[in-house]
Amino acid sequence: MAKAILSPPELWQDFDDTLPLEPVVLQETLLGESRVQHVLFSGRDTGAGRPRIFALFAGPADDEVRPAILIVPDVGARIDETYVLSLVKQGYRVLAVDYYGKRADAEHFTQYPDVIPYANYEQRGTHADVVEDTVRETSWYEWTAAIRYGKSFLSARMDVESDHVFLLGIRGGAEIGWQVVAFSEGLAGAALISGAGWESYRNCFKYSDTTPEMNDERFSWIAGVEAQSYAQYAKCPVLFLGATNDVEFCFDRARDTLARVNAEVPVYGDFTPNSTRGIDKTGCDNILSFFDAICEHRLPEKRDLPVTVEVVNGCVYLYTDDAEGDISVWYSCATVDPVLRTWHKAVYDGNTEEGKRRYLVTLTDKEGVFLAYSRFKQNGLCVSSPQTSCFLQEQSVMVDAAASRIVYAEGKTELLVPAEKENPVAGFVMGSANRVVKKGGANKINGVTCGTGLRFFIGKRLPLDQDRILMMNVFTQADLRFTVTFIYGFGREEVRYYQQKTLSRMNGWQKVCLECKSFKRENGMPFKEEIFPEAVVIEGDGEHLINNVLWI
Repeated sequence: MAKAILSPPELWQDFDDTLPLEPVVLQETLLGESRVQHVLFSGRDTGAGRPRIFALFAGPADDEVRPAILIVPDVGARIDETYVLSLVKQGYRVLAVDYYGKRADAEHFTQYPDVIPYANYEQRGTHADVVEDTVRETSWYEWTAAIRYGKSFLSARMDVESDHVFLLGIRGGAEIGWQVVAFSEGLAGAALISGAGWESYRNCFKYSDTTPEMNDERFSWIAGVEAQSYAQYAKCPVLFLGATNDVEFCFDRARDTLARVNAEVPVYGDFTPNSTRGIDKTGCDNILSFFDAICEHRLPEKRDLPVTVEVVNGCVYLYTDDAEGDISVWYSCATVDPVLRTWHKAVYDGNTEEGKRRYLVTLTDKEGVFLAYSRFKQNGLCVSSPQTSCFLQEQSVMVDAAASRIVYAEGKTELLVPAEKENPVAGFVMGSANRVVKKGGANKINGVTCGTGLRFFIGKRLPLDQDRILMMNVFTQADLRFTVTFIYGFGREEVRYYQQKTLSRMNGWQKVCLECKSFKRENGMPFKEEIFPEAVVIEGDGEHLINNVLWI
């Protein structure tokens, strides 16, 4: 039997988010100048009772009417009270909805009627992944319904500026956010982070020949759940933030979702280069800059700063229009899986006679498709241009073979990312321990370090075989044991090969050479055949600096 494929307007046309909220304050706490409340309010009418939705409401401890932010955490995540309070300090009232459902270790939680048990995250079964009848019988429908009533709760409060209610959606919460942005009335703007649909296309990459197997169930799911189907219905300004190498959403297809937003609706995208999960400080600052600009009626006109590509005598050059302020241009060969790309910062090479900015590119391999985008500030808001892609003819471009053996050299900090394993703050903010820091070592030579270790993407450039050596310079002022790991299948079905090294304290830099044939898996088995690793991670049990990582 064919599935009922409902378009977004058909799915939500009869939804009523105006029923009485019946709010109750369960607990109230004063924290300095902030007031924090645990609240319950009612959700949609299921025909067999209404959900009682649990949320954390916080704001300055006064009765002043202020703008408000509705936070939609990631699916399965807990409310990050520390991040909520950081927004309160900026003058906002904040509602973070916990739509997870019953939690065994929680005193208060969202209570869903028995008729929709799959709304509880722990009882979701296949309802969070498959359309069994219509999208109305999925977990996502119930979670989105709960958030829409969260919007109603904020708009009804006397201490909230009803025309300045914003939405902040994080990962799975951003997927929900796209639905709310499309059909909930009165949102002033939305910041959506690392959630842009295309889940049915997971592992079927934009620059590959693979396509997912489709059927009525998948078409129904795409139409009723995924963000790319909702983008065209967005009613308010949208800021989308992501990371180029995020392991949980597709950077390439996220841009396709943004391109679907109606031209009359302001939409801005910004992407942190070479990060696998977290957004950098510039991206994080964008959130409040965006909300503040809307409140102050100074939202900048949407402007693109496209990148063009030219090959001259085998050299690749990038160009943008000239513009005020800082502009950075990023480029990468289009490794099919965006998680595995290394993004390089192009070197500014002056302006052309036509007034264009020119940038130099160093290619270390030839993979056919070449990608580039610019990142620039406009009225205090950092935005990224649409991605430029072009096909480079192998015979027409020169490749720096020596550079392809350089994993890291001094000054190229953009090639590094933290080797964090834990989730960032609030699911997207890179904490201070998760930042790459450049420091001075012996002989006034700089090195780099990170509290969680350093990761370098190497893009399958060179094989892990018996004759290769990974060489680096290390500076440590205490005895140090560090681990180097080659990763194949990064972020998915990973295979890891390890080697540990112990160094004694020295006053100068030490040259460390690691034979590839000595790398082994956790079970002690060496690799049996040539493989092309995608990333290398360097971690230590004490303070140290790394420099000049070479593959010879």
